[in-house]
Amino acid sequence: MINKSEMGWWKFLFKQGNTLPLLMLLFGFTGCSNSKSKSEVTTDGFQIKTANPNLRNSFRQAKLISDSLARIVIAPEKLGNFYCRYHFEYYDEQRYENDSINKMPLNYDFTYYLLTEGDTIGRATVSLDNTLCLNYIDVDDFIGLRYILDGKFSVDKRKALSIGKQFGVDLNSTRARATAEFVTSSVRRYDDEHMVLNDIPALIRLAEKDDLTFYWVVENHCNGCMTLKINAETKVVYDNHRYMFVY
Repeated sequence: MINKSEMGWWKFLFKQGNTLPLLMLLFGFTGCSNSKSKSEVTTDGFQIKTANPNLRNSFRQAKLISDSLARIVIAPEKLGNFYCRYHFEYYDEQRYENDSINKMPLNYDFTYYLLTEGDTIGRATVSLDNTLCLNYIDVDDFIGLRYILDGKFSVDKRKALSIGKQFGVDLNSTRARATAEFVTSSVRRYDDEHMVLNDIPALIRLAEKDDLTFYWVVENHCNGCMTLKINAETKVVYDNHRYMFVY
């Protein structure tokens, strides 16, 4: 199994900026958490803090593009199941939605979190640069989250925690709360200097044919505590071990 942090296959790069305005016209715009929202303020209750009108306008456009791209993968009627967080990337720091911003960032990163029964179970990111060209979109993660909404997996979060308990995860721990996070991974990798694609629907079809793995990471994140992975389709448990922190 390839570690998510080591993979790049589905972080597709877009540097043909002329494709994004077309996507904007085709798919329209909504907020992350409410498909009927047309407000500049997101339904998550925050907005960009800046006195710079150019930065505010750039952020607004980036947010609209990000939402439109997420809708292509998720389906418009399902985007309301997500809430969104964002941050700004600079050469030497990252700034978040509650920080005051006074200069144009290098990148805007929008992360979409799937909510079911008031609980967050997975996430996927869209990243754009300050010229509003797409750096990458987590197509594989979005597909996995869409499959959850479609009820395609035999293991949901509740079952994942129950299985984790059988293997030593403490669901009642006061030391480190038991968590279950949904993850999608691909066996493929790519060289981003040679893989430049700009057709998201084609990428979705390609990703769905790829050997994607859908699993839950269930754990108590503490020294000596159990962590394991559970295949969301087959219920197979693997990579179970105890954390050993080195100080």
